[in-house]
Amino acid sequence: MIEISANFSIWSELLRPDEITHILQTTPDQTVLKGKDRHPPRMRPVANGWHIECCVCDDVFVENAFLKLFSRLSLFERQYAELLKTDDGIESTFFVLITPRIADVSLWMSRRTVETISKFGGTLDIVFSDD
Repeated sequence: MIEISANFSIWSELLRPDEITHILQTTPDQTVLKGKDRHPPRMRPVANGWHIECCVCDDVFVENAFLKLFSRLSLFERQYAELLKTDDGIESTFFVLITPRIADVSLWMSRRTVETISKFGGTLDIVFSDD
């Protein structure tokens, strides 16, 4: 079974995850506190994290995972500009995880996808994994 997971993360050294939630008026799927131990053990985060994730199964198009993710991001698109005014050091990242590593998937992305990643000032990482 192929699984494609698209993740949007906000990293802030100033704002705690609950403050980000309040400004965006959206509940994240996961949060991380700066400097706290994590389970399973991993590197301690150097910033507070706020994360939203969407998965598609048995789909071979990365674009479809992004479309699902973007529908959630559209809920707080206007508030995101307000968040940036509160902390101009915010970093946003988009992360795509494709499992299994040998999956034959399309990495094609539409202009809209590239523009949305850019609009949020995000970086993009795509990883193939067997986990």
